[in-house]
Amino acid sequence: MNKDFKTIYKPTTNMYSGNFSAEPKIFILHGTMGELKSALPWLQGKNGNKGSSAHFCIDRDGTVYNLADVKKRTWHSGVVKQPNEKAREILAKYGDNPNKYSIGIEVVIKWGEEYSDAQVQAVCDLYEYLADKYEYAIALDDNRLVCHKDFHVDKPNLDASRERIIKELKKRGIWSEVIADDNLSYIDRVDGLFDKLKGNEDLWAKVKEWAVRIITWYIKNRKA
Repeated sequence: MNKDFKTIYKPTTNMYSGNFSAEPKIFILHGTMGELKSALPWLQGKNGNKGSSAHFCIDRDGTVYNLADVKKRTWHSGVVKQPNEKAREILAKYGDNPNKYSIGIEVVIKWGEEYSDAQVQAVCDLYEYLADKYEYAIALDDNRLVCHKDFHVDKPNLDASRERIIKELKKRGIWSEVIADDNLSYIDRVDGLFDKLKGNEDLWAKVKEWAVRIITWYIKNRKA
């Protein structure tokens, strides 16, 4: 994990009054389609914007702005329009309003641009930071790291940027090739990794740390 990672707090007024009823299930990637100087105030609820926000905004240089506590529900993906198959499965599983179970990450780009290398690194750093600070057990896989376009057909195509993020997450050892299933034992989910990682002490220690975190989360939520 990037031990120097930090965020700059720029609070938004655009969010629900209550917290998540349970820990968020997915991360949704967005594109601002404009520069930071206009996008950030807009996401904060300024300049007449009373209908949209996000939890984070990441500038081209990788600077991460924190708009809302991740325990709060922001307004980044509430409108659904012609969702694709992946999004339809998510909607059927968790509910018809993605805002109620997702963390929204706005990334500063213009139409036709991909995320910069610094932004790709920042998204990965942000995930590791949140997982460590809040002990989230969101096992990132193809159904847990998604794009706004999956839920709304008119939004920008971020697939190429998402693939670069996945590539980096794989390098860091925090991407699951197996789609997460809430009915699958979390112990079984990590069990198959142990044999593959024997002999690599650093990765082995990291997997054991995550295994304890995931199992603790599972036991806590099972009792709830």
